[in-house]
Amino acid sequence: PDVQFIGFNSQLSRVAVRLNAGRSYSLFIGGSRLDAESVRIGSTSGLISVAAGSIVEHSRDENLSVLRFEVAIAPETPPGDYSLYIEAFGGGTTVLVGVLTIEEFLNPWINYSLY
Repeated sequence: PDVQFIGFNSQLSRVAVRLNAGRSYSLFIGGSRLDAESVRIGSTSGLISVAAGSIVEHSRDENLSVLRFEVAIAPETPPGDYSLYIEAFGGGTTVLVGVLTIEEFLNPWINYSLY
């Protein structure tokens, strides 16, 4: 698989995604030749897990395919950079080194309300 982007909140980027420990997130990867039925996504850390069966095709065109998946960060995960891998069932693995940055920061949207 050729992965070029990672993202959060339906936005793709080439920079690491900042996350908090103890939470779950919907993440996105974008690239070419990505098919939800033919890849497995995982973490190189036992403290970060990708939910089984959560990989779905978000969009696809001739230039970019996007997959969405659910990732859970254990509460005891220390701050730092973590990697994901994308394994194609037909062979080949892509490692996205340091694409998840676990930080202790106050997310300004955590208590946001429209009312």
